[in-house]
Amino acid sequence: MELGLGDKVALVTAASRGLGFACARAIATEGARVAICSRSLERIGMAAAQITKETGIDVLGVDADITSPDDVGRLVRTVAQNFGPIDILVINTGNPPAGRLLDTSDTDWETGLSLCLRAPITLIRHVLPAMVERRFGRIIFLTSAFACQADERHVISSTLRAGVHLLAKSLAREYGQVGIRVNALAPGYFDTPLLRESAERESGRSGTPVSELLATWAAFAPARRLGSPSDLGTFVAYLCSPLADFIHGVTIPVDGGLVQ
Repeated sequence: MELGLGDKVALVTAASRGLGFACARAIATEGARVAICSRSLERIGMAAAQITKETGIDVLGVDADITSPDDVGRLVRTVAQNFGPIDILVINTGNPPAGRLLDTSDTDWETGLSLCLRAPITLIRHVLPAMVERRFGRIIFLTSAFACQADERHVISSTLRAGVHLLAKSLAREYGQVGIRVNALAPGYFDTPLLRESAERESGRSGTPVSELLATWAAFAPARRLGSPSDLGTFVAYLCSPLADFIHGVTIPVDGGLVQ
């Protein structure tokens, strides 16, 4: 399907693998010029090269820590210098520390706050003015199903990402009249390297085989499977397109029915 993204510039954060990578690849497939970032120069360079090879689109890989305001400023300037102002911003931040309330420390909460809230706010402050000036923009937050249906084992994620949903709603109310569309997607269990690493850690603690853990997590959703990253990536590309212009200011679970 032609989604009309050929003249757009997109930035997808935390995109060296997993859901961020899938979003960047789907947007590039539609012809947009795409920049991606992660903390690892080697990994982001490999990811950019892979998407370029698969799509024929020149993808820019930038090493940047989005929890660093200086890095965010450098990242946005680098994209502008290479491609022009950013039209599409997909904010993926990875996961904050897991654990129940009494198992988490002040440091864990500070890490989560920096990752889940401060980083998105800093990114938006850098990107939003140019969107307002051009009267066009797409901002998509990737959060978690745990922000829609709290999970006591992931109390930091549930708490802070629920705040991100209200940030998205606030931005949508303020900037919808100037052509900027803002939405949040709340993924459930997806078959990503990060999920498999989590399964390996849990297997080491509990002795439960990784395959059994993955099957258990897949069974939490009525769809009875783990999501494929492409399930999310193609939906993000659609939300960036004119076809989704009236989808605005909402949080959409993409979770196989997990959220009740």
